[in-house]
Amino acid sequence: MATDPLAQIARLEFVVREQMKHIDELRAKYDALVEAVQKEYGAHGTLIITYADPTKPDSVRIKAAAAALPFEKPKVSAPQQHQHFVLYDYLEAARLKKRQDLKVLEGKPEGDPPVA
Repeated sequence: MATDPLAQIARLEFVVREQMKHIDELRAKYDALVEAVQKEYGAHGTLIITYADPTKPDSVRIKAAAAALPFEKPKVSAPQQHQHFVLYDYLEAARLKKRQDLKVLEGKPEGDPPVA
């Protein structure tokens, strides 16, 4: 298949130009995403972008990941002791409180109750 070398060069130059256009579009989208993440998450967003970028050196990525870790994963600590809810104790306290609130009526009613 004998093709004209000048035509082949022109075709390859066209392909390279189209690829460069596409790369520029992708770079603009990436920059917009980086800006949005930094605006939303601030310094933590910058750390995320840094450690997720495979083009950065591993040492830089590791430092960024280490700095971001405390904000992404809570520290494991001893479980806290909670007082257990005992229904009997709750109901008994409510019953005693209600008993204290009741007023004791002493004496006899005066007169006969009205007839309806």
